[in-house]
Amino acid sequence: MSSFSSIRDVPADYLRKRNPFTVKAERVSDVKAEHYGKLYYFYVRIFLNPTVTSGGDMLTLDDIDFVTYRLDPTFKEPVRTSRTRQQAFEIKLWTFGYFKIKATIYTRWGQSFDLNERLDWYVNQEERSANGREVEW
Repeated sequence: MSSFSSIRDVPADYLRKRNPFTVKAERVSDVKAEHYGKLYYFYVRIFLNPTVTSGGDMLTLDDIDFVTYRLDPTFKEPVRTSRTRQQAFEIKLWTFGYFKIKATIYTRWGQSFDLNERLDWYVNQEERSANGREVEW
């Protein structure tokens, strides 16, 4: 695959292009959507999802020091950092619609690279209809 002697030698640009992770969102299953005003709000878990198996020069969760998530600017705290390796660097939040997110992954060796994703999760028809055009679906 490559001639890197260790993961420490892998350039951040190579890691980003190889894209060893995606940012994923899913609803927290034991928390019902809350209906406020005209909108439903959803409690979602955002985390890193490995897209390839580890080995050789591939990055693993153990190689990551922390992740900074940049949410939509309408969030009260649009920049959030996670150091919870055991939970795949998750954050949890309430939101009323899908949105784009930027995650900066920082390795234990000082490398960093960005992932840009559009997050979505399961929404039933009643919730989707209630949130209507005000929400990016």
